Formats: sequence, structure tokens, C-alpha cells
Amino acid sequence: MKKSIVFVSLFLSVMAAATITFLGLCEDDREGIEGKDSSFGPYAKVTKEIPYGGKGEVEVEGGKKYPAYSSNGKILEGERVKIVPAWVGKSLLVTKIKIN
Repeated sequence: MKKSIVFVSLFLSVMAAATITFLGLCEDDREGIEGKDSSFGPYAKVTKEIPYGGKGEVEVEGGKKYPAYSSNGKILEGERVKIVPAWVGKSLLVTKIKIN
């Protein structure tokens, strides 16, 4: 009986450690886009062309680059886009903006 209690206790502590490690590894780089710390603003510059429904890359105002996804049309390199506070997989969702 005592061996089974030790075994269950050891098993639970190993599972807890594995869970904590897994959650730490799953942490990603989305601070600043979702939530309160959006220090770089709502706009970005396209650094790699984004085809309609495809992936490209944007550079936010802080200088950091993110993979990007466009759901409303092809966006050419150099254009400014509006950041939608949402993700498609690991890509930042962006939309075209009209500059007057």
C-alpha cells in the first residue's frame, strides 16, 4: 500500500512538471498585439508581399517583423496596412488601408 502511494505521488509530480514545461514552451511572441500592451500602434509596413489568402511579412512601428495574412486582397511590398487584433495560425491578420 505504501509503495502505491509513493508511486502515485511521484507520477503526479512528474506530470505537473511536464505540464509546466509544456506550457512554458508553448508561450509565444504575441505580446503587444493582443491585450493592453500595443506600444507599436495599429499600423505596419509590408516587407514581403502578401497574396490574397496567403502569407507575407510585416514590420510593425517598433521595428519587429511578424508573419502576416491578408483576407481582403493582395498587398504589395511597401504598402501600409492596418493590424487587426487577431491571428490566423501564427500569422498576424492585416487589412489594406486607403491613404487619402
